[in-house]
Amino acid sequence: MIRKVALTMIVVRWGLATDVQFLYENAVMPVTIGLVSAIGEIIAVTIASYFILNISFVMSIFCALILVIVSPAVTVPAMILFKEKSLGSLKRIPENVLAVCCVDNLFCVIIFMVLSSIIFTDAPIATTILLNAGTIVFGIIGGVILGWLLWRFPRSDAPHTQFARITLLGAVSISLMIGTYLIKYSCSGFVAALITSAMCAMKWKTDNKDKIDCVESTYKYIWDSFALPLLFICLGMKFDCSTLTWEIVFLCIAVIAIGLLVRTIIVMLVTLSSHINFKEQIVVALSLLPRATFQADLAPTLVLMATPFPDKAQEAALIMKAAILSVLVTAPIFDILLNLVGLNCLSPYNPQDAPALEKNFDKSYMNGDHVDETIYAARPKTYSEYRSETVIERY
Repeated sequence: MIRKVALTMIVVRWGLATDVQFLYENAVMPVTIGLVSAIGEIIAVTIASYFILNISFVMSIFCALILVIVSPAVTVPAMILFKEKSLGSLKRIPENVLAVCCVDNLFCVIIFMVLSSIIFTDAPIATTILLNAGTIVFGIIGGVILGWLLWRFPRSDAPHTQFARITLLGAVSISLMIGTYLIKYSCSGFVAALITSAMCAMKWKTDNKDKIDCVESTYKYIWDSFALPLLFICLGMKFDCSTLTWEIVFLCIAVIAIGLLVRTIIVMLVTLSSHINFKEQIVVALSLLPRATFQADLAPTLVLMATPFPDKAQEAALIMKAAILSVLVTAPIFDILLNLVGLNCLSPYNPQDAPALEKNFDKSYMNGDHVDETIYAARPKTYSEYRSETVIERY
């Protein structure tokens, strides 16, 4: 329960920092980077853990799904810092990275939950898949409805509005996470809490003079002071050092390193055709390498689910060690690197550069202006641009 409450705090911060309108209008690049890099790393880590750690193929997939999830605990605060300093804001680098994290985390968590329901229960596979898909759909719908309700209650002109919003959002998100965990469908609660927070951010940014600053700063304080230490204390209590040997350490680090290398290569290749330059590509790649949050939650969950199965319990314990080592190795190193590289490689916002960039992004079929096709190809059309074209111009 403590792990779920702690995880909820970073999910809320993540949702509040997510720009839904930007994600709707520019979904191609985040979805492509998130899915392609995640699938590539899952394949690489699955093969590596199968041969290096010598575990079964099914448990190798679980190992990959746990080890490849990007940590919002490291990436989200860094992107929020870059947004506050207007670094990379001209090309919307922080917004793109936050959207990539959404895609990566949702994909890996959903696959993990569905696969664990199939492997660790006796229910028919078709029924299990339908139940998981149904609960995820209900989670999406529930998140949208709850976010819409929080638009209207409490009113923006009511006394103590900010306190009421902080309390309601936290209570609703914790209830979603714990409630769905108790009915064995925690993925839908994660989706609902994330969507609720993102929906709230859409309205709360514009309906009062304080915007959303008070809510964000409160959850930042809660995360830094309480939730983050609690999450890793719970993870450390699961770590049995007496069973750890240098051979296990080196083998686990080898598997982790293979996954990180594959992820970096894929991200660099996918972003090669985009409008971001080499330095910004490095920042995007570094932002997808930290591992911390979901490893602290999913690894103990896997151990609990595998306990009734003696043949899988030992392999789950080994995966737990690999997950903890991935946190110890990647979280501090890439946290420091991401902040250092981001502060030095991302360009601060310069209003004089905006017209030139917008000119490259603008594609007018009516006046025959010269367009840089390479740059424009990386940005999908907005809905208004799409509707303004005739059928012949569109195709």
